[in-house]
Amino acid sequence: MEKNGFGAKLFGLLFIFFLGYIAISRIHLLMDSIPPMSRYEYVFPISQSISIIASLITTVFIFAYLIEPNFLTKKIEEVSDLELKRGEHGLLFILLCGSLWLIFSSSLAQGFRAFEIRFILEKSVEFGGIDQMSVLLNQLVLLIPFVVIPISYMAIVNDKGYKEIIGFKKDNLLKNIVLGILTGFLILLCVGIVNYGLIQLFDVSQENMLLGQIANLGPFFALFLSLSAGISEEIFFRGFLQNKLGILTASFLFAITHAGYGILIQISGPFVFGLIIGFVYYKTKDILIPIIAHTSLNLAVLLFTMYSITP
Repeated sequence: MEKNGFGAKLFGLLFIFFLGYIAISRIHLLMDSIPPMSRYEYVFPISQSISIIASLITTVFIFAYLIEPNFLTKKIEEVSDLELKRGEHGLLFILLCGSLWLIFSSSLAQGFRAFEIRFILEKSVEFGGIDQMSVLLNQLVLLIPFVVIPISYMAIVNDKGYKEIIGFKKDNLLKNIVLGILTGFLILLCVGIVNYGLIQLFDVSQENMLLGQIANLGPFFALFLSLSAGISEEIFFRGFLQNKLGILTASFLFAITHAGYGILIQISGPFVFGLIIGFVYYKTKDILIPIIAHTSLNLAVLLFTMYSITP
């Protein structure tokens, strides 16, 4: 790999131009009062601003790398294992910034858009049509920020082997599978209690039309989505972020990625989920248990929605 990082910095510069294009496009829509969604005659200033701010923050970090060394890059190196003078580390840093931007900015922007539709426009949130091919392609694309980049980071920066990266243990395999399933149903019970309390106290909505659309794709895709989400999200949030930032922060960030539903219980539920499953992973150090728990919970919810009248 290159030592001076010229290729990484060139890639960073191109990515900054891309982020700038995104931010300028959003600003243009706001200033000219152009609705970003044809079905709503509204410019969504909050969600648009969130998207702009996320792009600008990401730009600041990447620009700091381009002109390193500086205060910000020194802080980044202090709190991470990165050596930004090394080209491969610089490239991974940019890719990681891009992954975080993609995952969290889209979730937050979509969540605030749903908030504006519900409480400002006082209308129902409508999701676009979901088909099997779009779901398949979406899951394949998400493997890059959720799995490929974190594993590459741990392999190159942390110099970890395959078993250390995955955190998979062959010992007590059957026991861990059973523990994962039981953990999934324990989380389902705890999340159900929290959600019920929120509904009773604050009269919040539990409507989730997107869940119904996904369930309509059939049992095969319910299994596929449950398994793909279980693997990718647990590798990213537990195997990567929790090991870097701790249980509480990883759980909060996990909840943020579910903000796109625009429903309070779809944020509080994943936060409780993250705390419990994060603690189990902390105690066992086996990523298989969170994957099985996550898959079991998702599959149970989708199958219940699929075969019941009321989601």
